[in-house]
Amino acid sequence: MIAYAEPFLLAPVRERTYQGFAEAVTATLVIRLDQLKSQKLADGSQLIDGSPGNEVLYWAFIGRLSFPYDVVITNQLIASAEYIGSSVHTAIRGGITNGITTRNPSARARMTAIVSTYPLIGEDGVTRTLRGGETYSEADSARFAGSLLVHEIGPPAFRLRASLWKRACVMNPPELLRFREWAERLSPEDCPMDGAKSP
Repeated sequence: MIAYAEPFLLAPVRERTYQGFAEAVTATLVIRLDQLKSQKLADGSQLIDGSPGNEVLYWAFIGRLSFPYDVVITNQLIASAEYIGSSVHTAIRGGITNGITTRNPSARARMTAIVSTYPLIGEDGVTRTLRGGETYSEADSARFAGSLLVHEIGPPAFRLRASLWKRACVMNPPELLRFREWAERLSPEDCPMDGAKSP
């Protein structure tokens, strides 16, 4: 995990222990989330405005509200700091969640896969920096969003598991918001379905 995260950390890992790693990841999350909070949208409003729409927990529990959809695609930035359920790849981007899949008894599939397109289309300075300075075309944004959706529905639909080490697999999350680099590494030939399944 340290090897995966270290190139993207904004704070050093002072000691190679769980505690030292957690402190560096948490510091990075807080620094980047504070940077996001300072960003404005084109209309001058705050990127993160204090409404629940930015909170990952709001989206995680949306299925408890008689929400009958299997897939939700939103342009809302989902970025927050949580005490539970956070992942290293989300924390190093400042709490930005590209998508989640949550249980939903009201949906036909009993789950809802949610993808945020904001990381693909947002033009604030922090998001662009995390994206490697790129602005994607509509076609590229749509293609990358489709791959993110596959990443989200993979675990419940096909019992695929996340993998930080198998970079050719769609279950390997994008590093920061570098979706082009991520998509260019994907290779079905180098990531057979059987090898990606949970036991």
